[in-house]
Parts: sequence; C-alpha cells; structure tokens
Amino acid sequence: MVERDFGGESPIGRVMFIGRDVVPSEIVGVVEDVRQFGLDRKAEPQFFVDFRQRPGNSLLFPVGAYYAVRTDGDPQGLIAPLRAMVRELDDEAALFNVAPMNDLVASTISRPRLYAVLLGVFAAVGVTLALIGVYGVMAYAVTQRTREIGIRVSLGAKRNDVLGLVLRKSFILTTIGVGIGMMGAAAVTRSLEGMLFGLAPLDLGTFAMTAVLFIAIAALASYMPARRAARVDPLIALRCD
Repeated sequence: MVERDFGGESPIGRVMFIGRDVVPSEIVGVVEDVRQFGLDRKAEPQFFVDFRQRPGNSLLFPVGAYYAVRTDGDPQGLIAPLRAMVRELDDEAALFNVAPMNDLVASTISRPRLYAVLLGVFAAVGVTLALIGVYGVMAYAVTQRTREIGIRVSLGAKRNDVLGLVLRKSFILTTIGVGIGMMGAAAVTRSLEGMLFGLAPLDLGTFAMTAVLFIAIAALASYMPARRAARVDPLIALRCD
C-alpha cells in the first residue's frame, strides 16, 4: 500500500481516512508485504488497525475474528489454556479452527506443492535423458573423427593438441545448445511463477548451475573418447572405417 499510495516514500506521521471514518488515522509504522490470501497469490495492499480504537466495536471477541498467538514452546500445548482464557473472559465466545501456523500454511500450498513435486520428477527424468543424449552424441562424434585424429597424430600433432581440438569444438557446440535451451527455459518458466515461493522465475543461480552441469557432462563425454583416440596407434586409426 505504501508503494501504491505513497510512491514508496515513508508515510510515518501522515494520516488517512478508513472507510467512512470522519476522523483520520495516523500511520505509525510500516510492515513487510503479507500474503494474506495464499502464498500463490501476490501480496495485496493492506493496513492494520487496532481493533480497540475502532468506533462501535464493543464486543470483546468479534464474530469471525482471527487471532495469532506467538509461543516459544509447543503450539499444541497452548490450545487448552487459550480456550479456558476465552471462556473466562466471555462465556458466549468460542475458539475453533485452532492450528499451528505451519499447518495452516501447509494446507494452503498442498496443491501447488504436489504440482511442484510432479514437475520436479519430470524435470529430473528430462535432465537425465538429456545428459545421456549429450554424452552419447559427443562420444559418437569423437569416435567418427578417429581417422582424422590418426592423421593429425601421424603428422606430428601431440596428444594434448588433439584433446584441445576436440574439447574446444565440443565446448562450442554445447554452449550453443545450452544457450538455446536457456532461452526456451526462461520463456517457459514464466508460467511456473505461481508455484515459486521466495524464488524468482529467472533464478540466475539455478540457470547457472544447470548450464555448468551440461557443459561439464559434455566435456567429460568428449574427453574420454578423445583420450582413447589420441592414444591409438596412427596406423590403426588410419585403417579405421
């Protein structure tokens, strides 16, 4: 609400009218955004008012009110004392739907959490298949160049030169593929924003880790067959079909 109505400036000390109030209320503090209606929804503009200062509120426990109690101990152990306290203050008041905050929050994200788990499983399977594919393609490409490698070695190329040649080409191809994949992932990730809590859709850490993983697998897939090919006798490599 501060960003929307006050342009991000500090509203401390300023006054505002609430509803049909004829007497303005002074703003005495600002809190962080609260996702009052679910973690899968954006925080909406809100304000907090002391119930005791609202005109016409004579009931001690208004109907439909929610209360939050903070404790350092077991929350379940406070339920009975809280009921007794309310009954002592007002015989007609009753507490219901009492639960620890963790349980209340978990119940609101149970469905998004299920979707996230399923997507995580599918993503893990997809990444595994992609890594296997990258390894197979790179290994096959290096194997196809065994004859070329034999010619280079017979002409005086060192093993390190052969390895560097293969790894450079593999790195270029992998970088191009990872770049295209990242652009596609960035476009698709926008649709998953509602399932991300405390994490931006374009999380640079996740994207960087994924890119490094694929590049490392591609380098390993190229290094192992290239190393074997560089050690092959040039005569045998030249006879390779």
